[in-house]
Amino acid sequence: MVDYSTFCTRPWNELHIEEDGRITPCCVMPSSMGFYPPKGIKNYLNSTELKNLKKDLKNGIKSKFCNTCWMHEKLGVPSHRKSILGKQEKLNKIKAVHLRSTNICNFKCRICVPETSSAWMAENKKHKIFKKTSSEIYDNLLDDDIYCKELFSILKNVKQIWVSGGEPLASETTLKFIKLCKKYNITDTNISFNTNLSRLTYKNHYWLDEFKDLKVSLTVSWDGFGKQMEYHRTGLNWKKSLQNFQEVFSIIHNINCVVSIYSIYTIPKLISFCDKVDKDLEINPVAGLGNSLTVQSLPKIEKDKITKYYEKYFSNKSSELKNLAWNRVIIPMYKENNKEYLNTGFKQFNQVLDKYRGTNFVDWYPEYRDWWDSIK
Repeated sequence: MVDYSTFCTRPWNELHIEEDGRITPCCVMPSSMGFYPPKGIKNYLNSTELKNLKKDLKNGIKSKFCNTCWMHEKLGVPSHRKSILGKQEKLNKIKAVHLRSTNICNFKCRICVPETSSAWMAENKKHKIFKKTSSEIYDNLLDDDIYCKELFSILKNVKQIWVSGGEPLASETTLKFIKLCKKYNITDTNISFNTNLSRLTYKNHYWLDEFKDLKVSLTVSWDGFGKQMEYHRTGLNWKKSLQNFQEVFSIIHNINCVVSIYSIYTIPKLISFCDKVDKDLEINPVAGLGNSLTVQSLPKIEKDKITKYYEKYFSNKSSELKNLAWNRVIIPMYKENNKEYLNTGFKQFNQVLDKYRGTNFVDWYPEYRDWWDSIK
C-alpha cells in the first residue's frame, strides 16, 4: 500500500544533478537540504539514502529533505510533489532530468545565495553577509568524458530535460551540453533552459543559432515586473530584458516568479502582462517560512495594505486573473503570522547590501516606508 499523503514519484522518475555532480530527486530538494548520497549516477541510484527516502514517502513519513513541498502544501499552493500525482507513472525508469549545470551568474539577486551565483560569491568576500558559504565556482560538469557517456545514455531516453544555473546562458557548460545533445542525437527531447534573460549571446555564440536542430524552450525568471526588479535582482536591466523577451518570444514557454517582499507589489502587472502575451505564469513562494524575505513575515497591517492594492488593481480584471492572484499570493500570505525578528533581519540584510550597492530600499519601495521606519 502507498500512502498518498506523502508519496511522490520524483525519487523514482527524476534526477536533479547539481553543478558539483551531487544528485537529488528534484530541483526543490537541493543537496543544501542535507540530502547527501554518494556522487555518481549509479552510486546515487543504488544508495541507501535514496532507498530510505523512497521508503519514507511510500509509508506516510514526511521526510525533512522534502520541506519545500510540505511548506507549499501548508500555504495551499501547488507543490512539485502534488503536480505529478495521479498521472499513474510507472516507477521503473528515469523520465526527466534537471541539470543545475553551473553557478556562474551575472546577477546578485537578494533572494539568492553566493553558492549559486559567482557574482554574489565575489561580493560576499567583501562584506561577508553570508558567513558559512562555498567559494568554489563550478562550470565543468561535463568535462569528464566517462561521466558524460553515462549521463547522456540516460538523457537519450527521457521525456524532459531542464537546465538551470546560475545563469545557463552565461556558461561554457551550456555550450558543451548543446554539442553533446547533437552528438548523441538528442534532437526530439524537450529541453528547457531557466534563464534570467539578461543575454542572448555568450562569447561569439548567439543562443538562437546554437539551439537550432534541438527542441528548446525557455523559462524566464522574472520575480515581479518592471524596473523595480533592478533593485532586488542586481544585474538586471529591465529595458534590455524586455527587448530580449521580444527577440526570443517564439521559444518562451513560461515565466517563473518567486513571491517575496520585493516582488509582491509588481506581481499584478506581471499577471496582466502574461495574460496579454499569452504566456503561462508559474508563481511560487520564496523558500522557507523562517525566511525574512517571505511575505508571510510581514505584519498584518502591511498584508492588509497589499490586499487593498490587489483589490483595486483587479477590480476591472477578469475573475480568472484575480483568482490566480488570490490563490497564489494573497491567501498564502495570511497562512503564517508575523515574527518581528524576521523583519529586523530583513532590514539589517538590506542595509548591508544597500551600503555596498549604493542603493536605498525605501527609494525603490516607497510603499513600505512606514513599515521600514517602524522596524527596530
